[in-house]
Amino acid sequence: MWNRDVEVLFSWVKVGTRVKVVNGGSFEPLGWQRRRLHHGERGADVFFVQKRLRQFNLLQDEPDGVYGNSTQQAVTEFQRKKQLQATGEVDLATYKALGFMNFE
Repeated sequence: MWNRDVEVLFSWVKVGTRVKVVNGGSFEPLGWQRRRLHHGERGADVFFVQKRLRQFNLLQDEPDGVYGNSTQQAVTEFQRKKQLQATGEVDLATYKALGFMNFE
């Protein structure tokens, strides 16, 4: 579930309503599929990418799940260091270079 989904549900569900959260088949925080991340994206996947970029000392900001200018700059720098195409967007090659892998 993405932050934007929570925002929509907030308007539909009264505070205090019991809900059941059902797993859609994902066993890891980022799920099975990877979406291309770019400026303006929001979500847990952005948060985990930011957290990893901080581990590489490329991002000074605290992870917040919002793909802003500093995240874009950090991704671009990471891509250059890993000799990837420096687009500033997180694609599959960048996820792999960051060490994110699916598992069975």
